[in-house]
Amino acid sequence: MRKIIAICVAAVMLFAMAVSVCADGTATVSSSFTAYSTGNQYETLKPVTVGEGIEFRTAEPGIGHIDITALIEQVADLENVTSIKVTLSAVGADAFVSREDGGNAIIGLKGVYADATSYDIAPINWGTNQTPYTMEGAVLEGTEAVYIDTSSHGAIAQDSPMEFEVSVDVTYVGDAKTPVETTTDDEAAPAESTDTPTEDTTPAETGVALALVPMAVAAAAVVLAKRK
Repeated sequence: MRKIIAICVAAVMLFAMAVSVCADGTATVSSSFTAYSTGNQYETLKPVTVGEGIEFRTAEPGIGHIDITALIEQVADLENVTSIKVTLSAVGADAFVSREDGGNAIIGLKGVYADATSYDIAPINWGTNQTPYTMEGAVLEGTEAVYIDTSSHGAIAQDSPMEFEVSVDVTYVGDAKTPVETTTDDEAAPAESTDTPTEDTTPAETGVALALVPMAVAAAAVVLAKRK
């Protein structure tokens, strides 16, 4: 009887270990930038200030290359990311600025391989003034970078640039990193509270909590075995 219980305990412990390393989940990270636009349909947004995790790469002709790889990797390494949902917003505006010819902004979401070839994570929209504008899709194996491809915005004065926010829901496998939390100057410092803080249960913590259940069962089985 004790041998049977010992085998059961071993099996339960193995299950506990397997559950504890299962930390798949989704987390959200965001950043912002300010930019102006010449209003030329063939030109990209011109950055003025750029927030953490965002890098403008507009040297390539015809490419509005806003690299958000570092932003995504605040949550998980890109090789562990399975899909993303990216929202680009013009802060405080009801719409992206339209051009004088009536045309609207071009926006898409690209994944880039090591050989510099790219694919559409989300298809290009060849004319939209919708804000917030959301794109989502799978991140394929071998992806080395992710960028927002946007151009053809209406005129935005250089001395009065528009603020844009980028928010990314990152779905990943394996362990997540701790996202970098930033506080803007406009945000008031939180007041100190004597109340017991509510735990923020992330997928990783859930895996650990689940792991405790079979471990408790295993401990109880050992106690019963000794009594017999």
